Amino acid sequence: MKKIILIVALLMVALLATNPNENDFQRFVENALQDKLEKKALPDNQVSELIEERIGKLAASFAKEIAVRHNYYVFSIYTVSMAGDDFHYLGIAKIFVPLQSTQPGNL
Repeated sequence: MKKIILIVALLMVALLATNPNENDFQRFVENALQDKLEKKALPDNQVSELIEERIGKLAASFAKEIAVRHNYYVFSIYTVSMAGDDFHYLGIAKIFVPLQSTQPGNL
């Protein structure tokens, strides 16, 4: 029984230490959008890379401003309200998981 309690305690400490913050969510949005843009039919050159980077950063700063974080210490729920719809993301262990099938921009 003591081993189980110790394992659960260590798991909780690890999750607490890796609970993603607002900057992590901003990087998630930026990277997800840049990845999506890279998969589009843009030519592979420095100009398109610069455009992808700038659009990703702009969207990430916008998402950071409109996202609401609900901190549960070992995980967080991020809610983004856009066009009358709410989109929810679970942030746990520095990973983000969409909590519904439709997401803005299919992030």
